[in-house]
Amino acid sequence: MIINASTIPILKSLEVLVPVFQVSGKYVGGEYQKNTVTR
Repeated sequence: MIINASTIPILKSLEVLVPVFQVSGKYVGGEYQKNTVTR
């Protein structure tokens, strides 16, 4: 990927989105484990 002025905002937004996905992934994984344990 070529780094230039147009890709910098994309990289910045990805830096913000990655932690959001990690947190939501942990939450979804935790909910899934809870649901499977109760069955």
